[in-house]
Amino acid sequence: MKLARLLIAVPVVAAGIAAAARGLRHTVRSAVAAEFAAERDRESAEARAYWNEQRRRELEDEAGMPEQRIAVDDLLPLDADMDPEFAAALRHALEDIADSDLAGPAVPPAAAGTGPDAGPAGPGVPDPMRHPSNPAWVPNTPDQAWTERRLTELCAQGTPLADVRPGPLGTLDLYVFEDETTLCVIPGDREVTERLVDALRAGHAVRMLGGSTIAGSFALTFEIAAPDTPDAPAVYLLADRVVASAQ
Repeated sequence: MKLARLLIAVPVVAAGIAAAARGLRHTVRSAVAAEFAAERDRESAEARAYWNEQRRRELEDEAGMPEQRIAVDDLLPLDADMDPEFAAALRHALEDIADSDLAGPAVPPAAAGTGPDAGPAGPGVPDPMRHPSNPAWVPNTPDQAWTERRLTELCAQGTPLADVRPGPLGTLDLYVFEDETTLCVIPGDREVTERLVDALRAGHAVRMLGGSTIAGSFALTFEIAAPDTPDAPAVYLLADRVVASAQ
C-alpha cells in the first residue's frame, strides 16, 4: 500500500518541480529583458542629452543670427515605436543635415527684407520647413538598402571625410563627409574616432575605402593619406548598425 501511494506521489511531485522550474525560467527571462530595456533607455537618454547640449551651445554662439535661434526642447522625436537607440541616432543625423542650412555668413535682419520688394531668403537663412523643430517636419527615414547604396557611392567617388563627432559613453558616432552625407555608427568606437579626428586635425585626407555587411554588422575601412607616407595606413571599424542620412 505504501509503495502504491509512493508511486502515485512521485509523478505529482515531479510535475510540481517542472512547473516551478518553468516559472523560475520565465521570471529570470523577464528580469533580464527588463534590465536590458532599462539600460538601453538610459543610454538613449544620455545620448539625447549630450547632443541637445551640443546644439544649445552652437545656438548660443550664433550671436549674429538671433532670428535663427531654435529652442532645443522643441525638437521633435521620431516615431515612439522605433528602437530608442536607433531613433536617437537617426534623429541626430537628420538634424545635422538640416542644420547645414545655417552655413554661410550671418545675414543682418534688415538685409533679408520683409517688404513687398524683398527678394528670396539668402543662403544664410534656413528653410524652417526642413528643421525638426517645425511641426510640419517629417523625417525621411533611410532603410538599409539606402545605407548600403550610399556606402558604395562614398567609396566609389572617394568622397573625403570632413568631420568625426564622437558621442557619449560610446553610444554612437557621427561621420560627416564633404558632400554632407552623415553616417550614424552604433555603437561608437573611441579608438577609431580619436585616430580619425587626429588625422583630420593634422590636415590629412581621409577617405572610406570599403563598406560591407558581415553577419548583420557593418565593416567600414578608412584610408588616411598622410604626406611623405608611401603606404597610406588603413583604419578598420566594425559596427552593429550604420545609418546614412537621407539627402
